[in-house]
Order: sequence, then C-alpha cells, then structure tokens
Amino acid sequence: MTVGQHTGIHHGDGAVISGAGRLHWFFFLPPILFALHNLEEALSMYHWLEVAPYAPPFNADQFSLGVFLLTLVGFCLYAFRWIGRGEYFGDVMMAFVCMEFLNAFVPHIFASVALFRYTPGLITSAILYVPAGLYLLIGSRRGTMPDLQWKHWILGAVIGALGALVCLWAGIQIDTLLNVNDSV
Repeated sequence: MTVGQHTGIHHGDGAVISGAGRLHWFFFLPPILFALHNLEEALSMYHWLEVAPYAPPFNADQFSLGVFLLTLVGFCLYAFRWIGRGEYFGDVMMAFVCMEFLNAFVPHIFASVALFRYTPGLITSAILYVPAGLYLLIGSRRGTMPDLQWKHWILGAVIGALGALVCLWAGIQIDTLLNVNDSV
C-alpha cells in the first residue's frame, strides 16, 4: 500500500485532494489565516508607525490598501480551486502555506526579536502561521500530507516577496491618487 492510498492523498491534482475527491481540509485554512494576519498588520500599523524606530517609505493608509490588495490576490488564487482547478493549483496551495510560514519569521518574528518589541503581524505569525507550517512540514514527512518540495518554498518566497512589493506599491499609488483628487 502506498502512502497516497493509505492517507487518501494522491498526486493527481497537485497532491491536495482527499481520497473522496474533496480538497483536504487543511487547505481551507491558509486564506483564512492570511486574512486574519493581514487584518492584524493593517490595524496595528497605525500605532506602530508612530513609535517605529525608522520611517518606512509608506504611511499606514498606503500599507492598509496594499495589504487589502494582497489579501484579495490571495483569495483569487484560492478561487481557482472552484474555477477549474488547473494543473498547478496544488503547487500554488502548497507554496501559499510555505509563504505564510516563511513570512512568520521574515520579517515578523525576526524583527520583533531584533527590535525587542511587537511588530505588526507578530501575534498571528506566532499562533497561526507557525503551527500551520509545522503541521504541513510534519505531515509531509509522515506521509499524512502532500509531499513538500523545494519548489514550494521557492515559489512561496517569490510569490510572497513580489506580491507584497507590488501590492504595497499599488497601495501607495492608489492612496496618492485619492489624496490628489481630495485636495483639488
């Protein structure tokens, strides 16, 4: 008996479908965790920027717009599950979980340790992202979850970094346009 037969996980749809042909329950969590994490970041950024030891090149409104756009993009990636799956959907889902796990440490946990203070997103990183990432890592090693491969980590890092930068840039642009129109 293979691992896939025993656990109900097979590799035909990117390794995220149960033996009953349904999406493995774990993969419903990442977009919810992502939204909760981004909400924590957006809400706490206003206060954090007032006491930040450095001035980032954005304000809290611009950051919140960027985070909203990033959350929207994350949910759109998951919407592909119901719009025909696609052959790479399983890899995208695995990469999404890897992105969240990596994001827990860079920048949230590492920045909090380096600054000796709370940074936006720390709480959800520690209590949601890290346990979910560990669940996937351990499950992958035990054969109860899909095989986690280097491509998932690399894709997750690239999606996370580029997605965050592009969405933050878009948030800055949108906020600038809205403020220009308000002042005219």
